[in-house]
Amino acid sequence: MLLAAAHSVNAVDAYRSSCYNIFIMDMTFWNKHVRAMKPYTPGEQPADTDTIIKLNTNENPYPVPDSVMHAVHAITAQQLVRYPDAVWKNLRHAAADNFSLNPENIFCGRGGDEVLALILDAFCNTNDKVVMPYPNYSLYEVLCSMRGIRYTLINTAPPDFDINLDALLSPKSKLIFFTNPNAPTGRFYPLLKLERFLKKYKGLFICDEAYIDFGGISAIPLLKDFPNLIIVKTLSKACSLAGLRLGFALAAPNLIEALMRIKDSYNLDWYQQALGCAAFKHMGVLNNNLQKIISSRIDMYEALKGLRFTIIPSKANFLFVRHPDIPGEKLYQRLKENNIYIRWWNKPLINDWIRITIGTPKQCTALITALESILK
Repeated sequence: MLLAAAHSVNAVDAYRSSCYNIFIMDMTFWNKHVRAMKPYTPGEQPADTDTIIKLNTNENPYPVPDSVMHAVHAITAQQLVRYPDAVWKNLRHAAADNFSLNPENIFCGRGGDEVLALILDAFCNTNDKVVMPYPNYSLYEVLCSMRGIRYTLINTAPPDFDINLDALLSPKSKLIFFTNPNAPTGRFYPLLKLERFLKKYKGLFICDEAYIDFGGISAIPLLKDFPNLIIVKTLSKACSLAGLRLGFALAAPNLIEALMRIKDSYNLDWYQQALGCAAFKHMGVLNNNLQKIISSRIDMYEALKGLRFTIIPSKANFLFVRHPDIPGEKLYQRLKENNIYIRWWNKPLINDWIRITIGTPKQCTALITALESILK
């Protein structure tokens, strides 16, 4: 019986494998954009987080406080019978109060990524052109490719990776994606530079502020003077809510209305809306964690500098670094062997660099200790 069962299991596995191979090789029903695109590659998410130090996806290492988590327990079974609020009235007002704007200036989405996708859907046609600096958040390229929207990358040269904003003006474009602070470098661009640029640029300028809370200054004050500015926010980084998926667009009401027209009917569930409201209500508590991360970033900068790393000045919760003697890929592999995950890309201009998320002081100390051993 045991032998028969083994044969049966092997047959099932073989059948599953053959079906998988058929489906993965058959692209008959794929549209031409999906066939041509290269999918986004997220950072590794190891299952065993007890023994692994995870410094590769810019998550906040400090857990959400109980004062925020209580919002989950307040949701009742009867409430879950009903669809969630389609226009997120409470969350929209809480976000507006936090950002000192009106609710009409706020759009709420499933993470900043959904907001970015809807911006392209709402404002770009396939014959429009999008411009973005390189390196930058690579999801922008994927979102354009899957819609057949043409895009141009404007290279910034190492070792400083400083973006010449005027270079983004050519070629002419409908929309520019710009992360501030930049991902993956962490470099921050002050409001005065953005304001000077916006006086010249007539297309839509998407300022992605996923990391602004770690020492930068938001471009929100520019919204009143520039109706072509859309600011994208997220609670994933600063508020330790990467697993919740909650993001925002801040813009003129006419731009927000376009996003409202095309969103999913109920794109945010009750839990997302309740936790989002609680996060804004307890922002003071969450800001204490930001200060810890900023302090650890300063310490990490000095420690890496002592190990002869080249480091891009950062206002984010990560550092972008390279070593003169060891390639980025080798550092990534050696650290992984030590159960420390960091981020490395096999891409032009940045394949010698690694990005290190700022963890707790204990995690940062373990990283430096491992690097000292590797460098010996």
